[in-house]
Amino acid sequence: MFDKYDLVMGIGVFFASAGLVYNHPEVFFLGLLILFYSIFSKEHHRVISTSARQKEIDKTRIFVGLVMILLAIVIRVELLSLFLYAWGVVIIAEQILNRFA
Repeated sequence: MFDKYDLVMGIGVFFASAGLVYNHPEVFFLGLLILFYSIFSKEHHRVISTSARQKEIDKTRIFVGLVMILLAIVIRVELLSLFLYAWGVVIIAEQILNRFA
């Protein structure tokens, strides 16, 4: 379901959100760099599959993204909340972009 690119994406989101929360622009831009690297690397190595199994995985990932956003709203811990919200948005945005690709 998740691969190494998702892990790297999560690390990038973590650094970007930490840079925003603690007002460190260098950490924020490092996180953005890691995030964009993981997105472009994943797209470069991605094998597009239109099977029913792949569509089910896509639906599961969208659900996971929504759960992360809801947890971010409920938890109210600054760094963790921002991290969950951003990662959830990235997962959902990735799935939406994959639909149009």
